[in-house]
Amino acid sequence: MTDMKKNLCGVFAVLFGFSILVAGTYSGGSGTEVNPYLISDKDDLLELCSTNGDWDMYFSQTADITFSEADFQSGGDFYNSGSGFSPIGNPSVDHFSGTYDGNNHVVDGLIINRSSEDYIGFFGRTSFAKINNLNLINIDFSGKSCVGGLCGNSDYSIMEYCSSSGEISGEGFYLGGLVGMTSKDSINYCFSNVNISSSLVRVGGLVGDNNCNINNCYSRGDIIIPNCVYTGGLIGRNYSGITNCYSTGKIVASSNGGGLIGKNGSTADNSFWDTETSEMSSSDGGTGKTSVEMKTLSTFINAGWDFSGETANGSDDIWSISPEINDGYPYLVDNQPPELPTPVILTSFRAESIDEMVELTWITESEVENLGFIIEKRMSGESDWIKISCFNEDLVLRGAGTTTETHSYCFEDHDIKIGTSYEYRLSDVDYDGNIYHRGFLTVMTECGLCKACPNPFNPSTTLHYALPEAFQTSLKVYDINGRIVETLVDDYQLKGSYEISWQPEDLGTGVYFIHLRSGDLCDVKKIVYLK
Repeated sequence: MTDMKKNLCGVFAVLFGFSILVAGTYSGGSGTEVNPYLISDKDDLLELCSTNGDWDMYFSQTADITFSEADFQSGGDFYNSGSGFSPIGNPSVDHFSGTYDGNNHVVDGLIINRSSEDYIGFFGRTSFAKINNLNLINIDFSGKSCVGGLCGNSDYSIMEYCSSSGEISGEGFYLGGLVGMTSKDSINYCFSNVNISSSLVRVGGLVGDNNCNINNCYSRGDIIIPNCVYTGGLIGRNYSGITNCYSTGKIVASSNGGGLIGKNGSTADNSFWDTETSEMSSSDGGTGKTSVEMKTLSTFINAGWDFSGETANGSDDIWSISPEINDGYPYLVDNQPPELPTPVILTSFRAESIDEMVELTWITESEVENLGFIIEKRMSGESDWIKISCFNEDLVLRGAGTTTETHSYCFEDHDIKIGTSYEYRLSDVDYDGNIYHRGFLTVMTECGLCKACPNPFNPSTTLHYALPEAFQTSLKVYDINGRIVETLVDDYQLKGSYEISWQPEDLGTGVYFIHLRSGDLCDVKKIVYLK
């Protein structure tokens, strides 16, 4: 709360009494249904976060609220010793049980960094609450369990016409693009476009662990968690009815992964997932469709969805479809995706492990005032991104400015450990310094032998190799006639990366072969010795 607001509160208290002092702590209102507290700026949100006594009141957001990185740095109002925004509603008895109407406004750029805490989201935990017409964009949330863009854990609460976009991660259970975990009541006319990483069990593009009715919703974010169980494009683990929903995000999970639902204990009526973008051919509920079918009106009309322009399925006009909106997928008429300016249209982003490096490649269809790109990475399972290169440091990451021509880019990361899984995030920056995250990729650096360095060599070379599991391991040198000329390793070795220096003795100039065997792993590399 600003000093001006505090001073006004004091003046009003003297003139009109204590009741006006309470009302003055926000931009207006008294917290009642007919006169809700008004949330117009960051100071109002700070007051709401800090005042659990108000968490059963009525709130109305009156303007878009945008955060900057400075708000979450040392000295910023939302720094909180590096933890960032404090969720509204906590896991104890102080749940949020009030009503929050976002009035179709946006909260942009929230950061939460609480990897050891549960119940993380704009709302941490709700009970018997109602939240509607609120859009969260460019979120960056990390927590432990029950992590969601809008809400970490929702009990007996109604959420309607809400959305979230950005990134979340968690070290425990129940992650969802909109809500981590739900219990009873309903979610209607909502969507999420949140990329999710790092979790253990029950992760969904919209809801991680669901026990409430979900109607007319969709999710479009990617979920790349190779070791996660119960992962779904819309719902990770479902216990309640789902009707007229869809998902399109890419799914990577260890088991019980589904294009729409990872594990289903209820119904999924008239609901679909994109088999191509998800790279999932199966789901425990729902019907798989191609990308073309997912962008075709008849797919949904034939399933009974209520679209604008038709009356056979009703006249509420819940859905619509257009090639220019939502990448051609159906969108909610009364809850369209916020129109976000973006300097780059990205058509591909790939990562490939090659010997002792990871090569990142991406293609842009067009660019508008694009200064360039930022590359960040982290080891799989970690929550914090580390910048490894930037356009103002590396010429290959410079953008093309404004262009309608296709451009290809390539970046090589040589600072890796063989046999380690990494995640890479690509972002671009416009002329005003705005940063746009483009999602992330996961790549496992190859196990086995890497190229010798140097090669050809004299008098010695260093051999690098990585083992995926602990096994009895042998590393031998053969000549071109297939005879063993030296055994460098013959021992039980643990999973990990190794290197060994080899300086031949009593061998002549020629071609030799390094042979690695460890369990099922067998690899051979050619080297040249110049004497």
